[in-house]
Amino acid sequence: MEQNLNRFSVFVMEGASFDDALDFCAELGIEKNNIFVYKNLKIADVRNIKEESALSSNHKCAFVFGEIGFDAQNALLKLLEEPSDSNYFVLYKNDSLLDTVKSRAQLIKRKHVSAFDKELADAIKNNNINALIIKALKMQDYAKDEIVSLLEGTSKELSSSEFKKSLIINKEIIKLKQFNLNRKLFLFTLFFRLFGSV
Repeated sequence: MEQNLNRFSVFVMEGASFDDALDFCAELGIEKNNIFVYKNLKIADVRNIKEESALSSNHKCAFVFGEIGFDAQNALLKLLEEPSDSNYFVLYKNDSLLDTVKSRAQLIKRKHVSAFDKELADAIKNNNINALIIKALKMQDYAKDEIVSLLEGTSKELSSSEFKKSLIINKEIIKLKQFNLNRKLFLFTLFFRLFGSV
């Protein structure tokens, strides 16, 4: 565990997936049944979090957030400013976080995706649409730069045996780099396009 983490209660993770956020909670010593997950935090959820955080003063608990809307971030600010000693807030998607939220947190950098994923390459080579769907669901929580890195490495690996598919991946990578695309939709579109190129 990184030094001085015990001085903070709010963490913004960079380059992290949902699984990384859960692993980080374990590093903080929080049991699974005391982790509350909100992959898409709404303003109504903040009220529940305030109640739950007040009830959990006798044990460590973590609130894990993915996407957070503008209104929900503003509603959450009070909790982030004055968290109890036993509550931790872990934000693993930081693409659209307000500066006021980021200023109350410690930045945690995670780099877990290698430049090449054998499972992904095999699924593409074997036209295994089910494996590609599962992969898309896992990858949707990766940071944009990680998805780009992973796809670039996979495309390079496929270039000698699956040249047409490698070209498709490279064209889609350019779009992802240029535009702020919905990652889940991008991945499903790409993988179905690869499946259709057979």
